[in-house]
Amino acid sequence: MGGAHHGTQVTTAHGFMMVWGTVVHGKGEGRTLGFPTANIALIRGEIPAAGVWACRVLASRRLFLGALVVGMWEEAGHASIEVHLLDSTENIYEQEIVVQCEKKIRDLETFIDNTVLKEQIKKDIKNIRAMFL
Repeated sequence: MGGAHHGTQVTTAHGFMMVWGTVVHGKGEGRTLGFPTANIALIRGEIPAAGVWACRVLASRRLFLGALVVGMWEEAGHASIEVHLLDSTENIYEQEIVVQCEKKIRDLETFIDNTVLKEQIKKDIKNIRAMFL
């Protein structure tokens, strides 16, 4: 299985697409897999196309690299938005964060089991790290 690299870059008149939102509690599926995600209740910005995106995240007055997942389900009348912060275990619930979408790295996929899904997430993270080096 494995996703194709689409290389989609999203830019606006001000540069890369930005999403502002508040971190809310989700279903806990990412944490169960070992890749906790911050579910974002949108405050402002455009929701990128469904898929997995390389991004930068401003949270707790710090800048992180992240893997943004858009569109796993419908939430509050729009596609769900959640981000895994690379190299962070900080609790950012109820905080406002800003996500700068840099590049779409793959479309959403259905996986046969959680083992295959975890392997794909590891590949996604490796690809995101390589992108920012």
